Amino acid sequence: MSLLEAQDISKAFGGIRALDTCSISVAQGSITGLIGPNGSGKTTLFNVMTGYERVDSGQVRFQEQAITNASPDKVFRLGVGRTFQLTRIFPRLTVLENMHVAAQRSDLKGLLSRWSSTHEQARALELLEFVGLTSLKNLPAGNLSYGQKKLLEFAFVLIAEPRVILLDEPAGGVNPTMINYLTDRI
Repeated sequence: MSLLEAQDISKAFGGIRALDTCSISVAQGSITGLIGPNGSGKTTLFNVMTGYERVDSGQVRFQEQAITNASPDKVFRLGVGRTFQLTRIFPRLTVLENMHVAAQRSDLKGLLSRWSSTHEQARALELLEFVGLTSLKNLPAGNLSYGQKKLLEFAFVLIAEPRVILLDEPAGGVNPTMINYLTDRI
């Protein structure tokens, strides 16, 4: 059984066909790589699978449930997390505050308050330890190196405890030392 599946996905931007009946199936517990040159449609496929782009044709399913053209928020709440080619963090918030935002992913009222539970804060600190950012928890996230921002974004996704994580170029633009560290964490 596939945990996440895209079947016969087609997507065009104007006259440019980014995806032409593309299919992929990801089994539970597997690590699956998607390899191709720049412009081959990898990010577009991730965007389609996570609701950031609408498909022209084809189907996306998660745990056998159709999620084709569902909103990114719905896909995320169902258990599909992702990172992006260019990190999406809050540069003016501290590293720990970024984790607070991630922990409150669907509750604006909670976002505006203190940590809703000591468990969430403990989990955030545990994940910052896991990715090696604990000592930087009080720094503005914008001050981090690009590799550290990638690690923060990875922790940001992990706090939601998704069933599947799509990593879009996790090592892109990261120095070789940081690539090894990031690979070990993945």
